[in-house]
Amino acid sequence: MQAALVLLLALSTPAFAEPAALPSEQRTLGGITEYRLDNGLQVLLMPQAGAPRIGLTVTYRVGSRHEGPGQAGMAHLLEHVTFRGTASIADLGAEMQRLGVSFNGTTSTDRTNYLSTFPAGDAATTLQRMLRLEASRMSEARLAEGDFAKEKPIVLNEMGLHDGVRRMRQGLLAAAFRQHPYGRPVIGYEADIEQLSLPTLQAFYRRHYRPENAVLMLTGGFEPVQALAAVAEIFGPLKNPEPPAAALLPPLPEQAEPQQTAPRVMTLRTASTALAVGWRVPGMAHEHAAAVVVLAQLLGQVPARLTERKPERPFSLAVLGEAGRTRDPALLGLVVQSPNTPSANADSRQALLSLESQWTDRLQDLRRAISPELVRQMTDTRARELAQALRDPMRAPALISDAVGAGDWRLAFWLQERLAALKPAAVYAAADLYLRSLNRVNARGVTDAAVPRQAMQFEEQPVTGIASWFERPVEVAHVSDPAGEIGELKPPQALGAGDAFETDPVLLERASRRYLLPSGIKLGVLPRNSADERVAVMLGFRWGRADDMARLAGWRALSGSMLEAGAAGRTAATIRQLKKALQAELRVASGPQSVTVQLLTRRQHLAPALQWVKELLSEPDLPEAAFEVERNAALARLAGAERNSSEGRTSAPERERQHRMAQMGLQPGDAGYQPSGAELAAQWRALTVADVREFQRKHWSANDLRITVAGQVPEGLVALVENLFAGWKKPDAPAYVSPAPVHKPVAAGRFATLSPGAASGEGDGQPAVVISLMQELPLSRGDEAYYPMLVGTRILGGGAISGGRLAERLRVQDAVSYRVDAQLRVPGDGDRAGLRLQASGAPGRAAQVEAALREEVQRLLAEGVSAEEVAHARSRLLADRRQRLSSEMGLAGALMVQLEREISFAQLLAEEEEGLAAVTPERVLLALRRLLKPDQWVTLIARAPS
Repeated sequence: MQAALVLLLALSTPAFAEPAALPSEQRTLGGITEYRLDNGLQVLLMPQAGAPRIGLTVTYRVGSRHEGPGQAGMAHLLEHVTFRGTASIADLGAEMQRLGVSFNGTTSTDRTNYLSTFPAGDAATTLQRMLRLEASRMSEARLAEGDFAKEKPIVLNEMGLHDGVRRMRQGLLAAAFRQHPYGRPVIGYEADIEQLSLPTLQAFYRRHYRPENAVLMLTGGFEPVQALAAVAEIFGPLKNPEPPAAALLPPLPEQAEPQQTAPRVMTLRTASTALAVGWRVPGMAHEHAAAVVVLAQLLGQVPARLTERKPERPFSLAVLGEAGRTRDPALLGLVVQSPNTPSANADSRQALLSLESQWTDRLQDLRRAISPELVRQMTDTRARELAQALRDPMRAPALISDAVGAGDWRLAFWLQERLAALKPAAVYAAADLYLRSLNRVNARGVTDAAVPRQAMQFEEQPVTGIASWFERPVEVAHVSDPAGEIGELKPPQALGAGDAFETDPVLLERASRRYLLPSGIKLGVLPRNSADERVAVMLGFRWGRADDMARLAGWRALSGSMLEAGAAGRTAATIRQLKKALQAELRVASGPQSVTVQLLTRRQHLAPALQWVKELLSEPDLPEAAFEVERNAALARLAGAERNSSEGRTSAPERERQHRMAQMGLQPGDAGYQPSGAELAAQWRALTVADVREFQRKHWSANDLRITVAGQVPEGLVALVENLFAGWKKPDAPAYVSPAPVHKPVAAGRFATLSPGAASGEGDGQPAVVISLMQELPLSRGDEAYYPMLVGTRILGGGAISGGRLAERLRVQDAVSYRVDAQLRVPGDGDRAGLRLQASGAPGRAAQVEAALREEVQRLLAEGVSAEEVAHARSRLLADRRQRLSSEMGLAGALMVQLEREISFAQLLAEEEEGLAAVTPERVLLALRRLLKPDQWVTLIARAPS
């Protein structure tokens, strides 16, 4: 209590309390109004009446581009260290956790941002407090030696969590930018991080964390005049610090990238075969940026079309995300992982080079490879997605933050306007200009042991022969004044206002309507005045018994993209056009016993949108070409497991899976059996499009259908649903039987795979490992221990940064783990529950991480929990529920649960509130001691997934 009082006093010190005049409005665009304080701080306000949450984003115009030689990763490391605390706040992350704030920090090449969101209902207290926390971060970050020393190994651990695509991307960027800092990874190099000094980091902070170099953005459900006054009061008095001495932090040298004169190639050692190709393109403020954004979407189409009918050689694609988002010219690139392509020696790599040549040739002849229709489709999709995101107060901040880093926050709207007007001819022209040999870089990821793992082999390959007569170097222009490029913008439509989201169960129940239609369809409706007349629909179809369905695989390919490939006489192209006209967003989750569909649209489009969804579900074409794309993508994901199986290698996760299935007595074809990666691949290879069509024909129907609708509900909805779906019945379809998985104990086991060199510390270049401790639990939702276990798990794993016991120990105190989590799994029916504790770590620290996990659980079981911990966990669980009810789709989902359980909002939410209210420290300890058996845990130590 005394510590809390000290904190409150610190947060209200006179340094932040001097009155400040309200700044005048600078400009308004897209619902965002810009202000500027006298100290240079730029303030952007995007209020939306009725929004359930408030977003606070502070962006600093500093990223890896601003680091000097030997400083790679400093901006990202500084982002980490600032969460450790300030001169007046002991632990910034822990205080945000205490406030119930969701928060994160990210660093890119051009900017660092700190994003947080919290319920709008807490605005009176939480907004003021968060503004003071961010002002403290800006002006008085602690940056102590102890914090610095602890965050270094955590960053090194984070490096190990990203292998595969990250390593290929790093190789491609290193080849493309030999001088410019874009060639260095944002996360940095191990050697640079290890030798970085605290005084250098402190000087970097003073140079870049200052009001005149920052943009503060507020979005969502706040009152703008009051919020602006709070910002002016709290941030107005902050001064811009004196810049650091040049001797401590020298000015950056000239870092412009010289013009490329020959194709460049980087060869590097990877765990599986991969190729990457890229071209330098202008930044976000250039007139070609919109065309570059579309080119990025089109890149993946070329290799897909070359290999989509070759399941024996699956591949996966990753388009690099920098194009169209950066301050300086960046890289437009593509990484293709092809694990079944040999590359273990020089001879076998010839097939890889042949594949690379095919893709490169086709990519550099985009006019023949990609049709104008596909270009238009990709352009329309990207323009629509960007427009929608810029109208969303929870999604817009990240886009605006990137634009700030690129030179001006309005660039996001400028780019959207140019995308809306973009023609295929301009995209082809940009491809002709930039996708050329003298502007190309290639990266080859090979498994050849002769290639050193840590080194990257760079070479230039001059164009020779007749081709050299026609090739000329490509000039990639740099925009010196991004703001000057923008000019006058057409004001986009701002997001319309709606009513605040109600989470009181009595009021929600009063507004809800439930119907049992003559056809047997169950319909739940919750009308509300939603922003932009949004309406959310959830449809749940069910069939069959779990034991019978477990032997079938046709459901696996029934994805949304498969359905949208053609239905009811409409082609894929006409379906895309209709979807755009209906302003519809569709998600399809197919399972062995059910399919769940989520539809978002506008009130005026609901009737035709439901008609369209009915056609997709009941009359799909399910063409073979679309099926092959689904199968190839699945096989690419499973290629590593399939290869291990064929070569007789069994990974630690696979051994753990075998152990668990054997202990539970489950065999292939049993309900609840978890197939291996190799078994899944075999299922996909055996699967035919005829199997998929037969599964849909036999099982999908409105025999057991529940529909829920929340938002701007039009008149006549009940009749519309009955008319559309009542006739879609299949008397021969198997009736739905709800599965109720029964607990089966699993004996203790230990399964570990550590990479060679695991005895070393963080800086050995090895991928990180994830340490997992698991136990099957006999726990149902009706068990008296259910709510105490929810609270106990939350106390253990309250947050990956701070706020839970595991994170406090492993990340804050010991600094041995970047990612920590505790997950409790309890089925809706039955009692086959499970607990999983996991943390990442360097291979050499795996034993220390595991010991810390076990020690914290033992301490919990020995000492119990405090009343304060229980109260905080309870408040966070209730806040999570409020968050789930703070969107139209969240309300539709809650209605769906009620239709399944045949209870009301008041009953469901009262059940949760009463269950949590009855939790005491004694009940938590009793439940934990009854259920947790550390001597029965299954331990898994395995390489972190790429």
